[in-house]
Amino acid sequence: MEIKDIITIAISVAAILVTVTIFYLQEPENISPIAIILSVTFVSVAIIGMTMISIWSRWNYLSFRISSNKNEIAEINKSLKIRELYNNMEKRISILEEIIKNKKAQTGIDPRYIYWIVLLVLFLLLLQSLGYF
Repeated sequence: MEIKDIITIAISVAAILVTVTIFYLQEPENISPIAIILSVTFVSVAIIGMTMISIWSRWNYLSFRISSNKNEIAEINKSLKIRELYNNMEKRISILEEIIKNKKAQTGIDPRYIYWIVLLVLFLLLLQSLGYF
């Protein structure tokens, strides 16, 4: 697991604990139906988000390993069939191609940041419905 995944799970668990603690400390007559709906939504999004982030992270890790294994197999086949000088040039070209591919792949938005923003907005709505703002 990457450090981002650990931070995401820690934030989610902390958010769930804070939500449950707020409801535990509230008096029953101060809790409105919208606060209950928002808290259930908040906890549900946190749990679903943790699950989806874990699956997504595992998928990326496995696809990276498959890709790297394919590249290693291809490099072994090339080294068995082609002279050493030609191999050196192919390696240099493949490294440049990988660098270009990685730069293209890194331009996307990380879904963890969107998840954190959604959790923050839901948490602020929950606090507003409970009268803290």
